[in-house]
Amino acid sequence: MIEYNEDDEYAEEAPEQKRGRSAKLIFGGSLMLVAAIATTVAANITINSNKKAEFGQGLFRISACDQWVGIAPTYTAATYPSGTSRVNGLKIMGLDAANCKGVNFKIQLWKTGSATALDLFVDSNGSNSNRVMLSVCKVCTISTNQQRLDAVSLINSAGQNIGYDDGWEYVDFDATTGDYRWFLQIPPSTPLATNSAVNRTTVE
Repeated sequence: MIEYNEDDEYAEEAPEQKRGRSAKLIFGGSLMLVAAIATTVAANITINSNKKAEFGQGLFRISACDQWVGIAPTYTAATYPSGTSRVNGLKIMGLDAANCKGVNFKIQLWKTGSATALDLFVDSNGSNSNRVMLSVCKVCTISTNQQRLDAVSLINSAGQNIGYDDGWEYVDFDATTGDYRWFLQIPPSTPLATNSAVNRTTVE
């Protein structure tokens, strides 16, 4: 005679039901976490009438080609007056030049409460420049690392395209990380923006 016990059957099925409930709880919790992050991210986006865009901590949208990039300043050693360091470069992360052909975009650093961007350096014209202007080639092939480097050039404070290097500032492409790097050549260029003054970055 075969004995049938309903309790035994349910006892065997219980772990499966428990695992199912756990999976649902984890999935539901994940959705709530994603929603919370999305809300926080959305609250950190600012787009003003001049089409400058800011996004959280160091992420920015280039509106002309609808692309997000990361911007991170780099600094000199603390050898300037009062033991300060100054901005000597920018790391531009995530820029896909092939998607931004023909686009010029400007990067500026700001002090909180100021209506004027910080002067960054004295350029080859002897002028204080308060922006880094990058220009992506309009008609070009961009598929190799060398082409990615050649695709991006600089426009100085006088509005002249100076290629990727004029002896004062230069732009480079890191094939290992895929990042673009803007640097000051010191000397002859003189960095002006102190690290303590930089509170905000804009890209337009």
